[in-house]
Amino acid sequence: MLIHTLNSAQIFDATTSRPITHPMRHSGRVYTAAFSPDERSVATASDDSTARVWDAQSGFPITEPLRHAQTVTTLVWLPDGRRLLTGSKDGTIRQWSLPGVGIAPTWLPDLAEALAGKRSEPGGGSVAITVDRLDDLRRQAAMPRNDPDQRWLNWFLVRRLESPDSSPALEESP
Repeated sequence: MLIHTLNSAQIFDATTSRPITHPMRHSGRVYTAAFSPDERSVATASDDSTARVWDAQSGFPITEPLRHAQTVTTLVWLPDGRRLLTGSKDGTIRQWSLPGVGIAPTWLPDLAEALAGKRSEPGGGSVAITVDRLDDLRRQAAMPRNDPDQRWLNWFLVRRLESPDSSPALEESP
């Protein structure tokens, strides 16, 4: 569930009402917020004359501010999820191309947390991550898939002595 308040938007778990992300903050009122078609990103429109695109798992920004001359009051994702339309009180509608938005592999935040040994909590503080999470990612990395992201994960966690661009055929980890 996506809720926007005075100067921020935040994603909450609909069943527990607990925050999933950090607040996605603007320096002015947030007028609207919307999930991307794949629900991996969130766009916000604000009184601070900007729109922003955020990661829906963490709440961290994944674009620079998308600027207008005045308040951004509306936004719409195009069906491809790589373009966003924003409308402003300055009378303009802009189309933003967002290359790379929403294409980070879903395992990337898990890898970062497992390597750091902790996960940031939306309300502040952190929680320890056990080494078991890294072992789970190693097992996932060993699954054969002909996907560049999966091959990179396999190289990083399983086959580091080889080139990351080596054959797409993946071997089982020992």
